[in-house]
Amino acid sequence: MRLPDKRIVLFWNNAEDVSPVDGQGIYSNRDALHAAISSNEGKTWRGYREIYRDPLRNQSPPKTGDRGTAYPYPTATHDGKILLISGQGEGRRNILLVDPDWLEESRQEDDFSNGLDGWSVFKAFGPAANWWRDRVQGATLVAHPTKQNAKVLHVCRPDQKDGDGAVWNFPAGRRGEIAVRFQRQPGAHGVSLALADRFIQPTDAIGEKNVLFRLSIADDGRLADGVVLEPGRWVTLSLQWDLDKRSCVVLLDGQHAADLPLSNSDDSPGVSYLRLRSTAETPDLAGIFVESVRADVGRRQE
Repeated sequence: MRLPDKRIVLFWNNAEDVSPVDGQGIYSNRDALHAAISSNEGKTWRGYREIYRDPLRNQSPPKTGDRGTAYPYPTATHDGKILLISGQGEGRRNILLVDPDWLEESRQEDDFSNGLDGWSVFKAFGPAANWWRDRVQGATLVAHPTKQNAKVLHVCRPDQKDGDGAVWNFPAGRRGEIAVRFQRQPGAHGVSLALADRFIQPTDAIGEKNVLFRLSIADDGRLADGVVLEPGRWVTLSLQWDLDKRSCVVLLDGQHAADLPLSNSDDSPGVSYLRLRSTAETPDLAGIFVESVRADVGRRQE
């Protein structure tokens, strides 16, 4: 839609993550509604931010009928904001007020003080049938081990279902940095940290082939270049990416730890997703505790 100040805002649902399971397709591209903004008649875009997430995304979807965040109906208000109605199915339709300036921001952070509303943590399980599959919440918030009244995100594999996953969206950037403050628990198995330019279901190992950069932490805590994460110790892992250089530098508490190659096309509009996923092959009750995340993509020139 066109705003009074000649900016254009585009709304869409990602249609990438439609992965077959046992020969059956799983329709999942209505979990999040995105928006991007342009001030040069659509030649370039900024933002690529989630403006609405299905409030029932952690539950099994209805087997028939529409569901999710589809079919947005926007209109501009007198003060330049966007009034939006979106969502399909019982309990999903909502009225939203979007400030276009929010799509221009370049920083975002989360310490879970507001819960998990900004995250997708569901996981599918069981047989697939007619583009449908059961769901359950995976990663959860638990009490911080040392800070009173604080919460941390626990990513593990508590049972025989797939390991937990967690997906977080931030402003898109062809270059930028994301910092994850976390602790690997004693006895934890493998974990994956990935950067993507699209929504992919939190536990989708097939869809994760479409990420731009991926850092694997082995069962013994070893990173790509031999650096080992000591269990029970809080660390800050920073991923500094540059799509023009096709590279991502990994820093552990400010020290170089690894270099990651670009694993997909560099014509992406920018990294806009962090993906955390347990890669444990057997149940792993330990996993990792995530205390906070912070993304900074800087100001971009059109």
